[in-house]
Amino acid sequence: YITDAYQGIQLKGYSSVFMSRIFMKFTINNPSSRRFIRVGSTTDAYTGVGNAHHSSNIYLTNSHLCSQYTIGGANAGSDYGIEINACDGLWIRDSYFGGCSAATILINNQFAYPTFISGVSIVGCWLDAGQGMDIIIQGSTSAEFGNILICDNTFGGGSEDTYGIQV
Repeated sequence: YITDAYQGIQLKGYSSVFMSRIFMKFTINNPSSRRFIRVGSTTDAYTGVGNAHHSSNIYLTNSHLCSQYTIGGANAGSDYGIEINACDGLWIRDSYFGGCSAATILINNQFAYPTFISGVSIVGCWLDAGQGMDIIIQGSTSAEFGNILICDNTFGGGSEDTYGIQV
């Protein structure tokens, strides 16, 4: 159980991590740069074997990650639920993400090869953004993405939810 953290879980350079039955709730009225889970680094490109910012084989299942939210996003506790910056193998199953002010999941590669995002699977989740998007996939013009599966999820539910998936 994690409540009102700046970053709930930061995974930089981890491999073979299994997380299950995690409950997070952010209620502090300051969503800027707050995440439930961040995978990879937003500031350092992957530079080869042993780089401390590239995670692989991460499993998240049966978890509940939510932010306080009111109409207009005035009281959101987090702007993104999960931010994925660099990884090779991330499986998210049967979990709930809700109340974020920007998006529930941000898949965000801002670097060129050898930094990449691959092997991401999001299946059987309830993505309840509250405001903004459920999933955003974005990157620099030279960013590399591969094998992203988004299947059997429920999107939306908030009165201000703008899109399901934005690429």
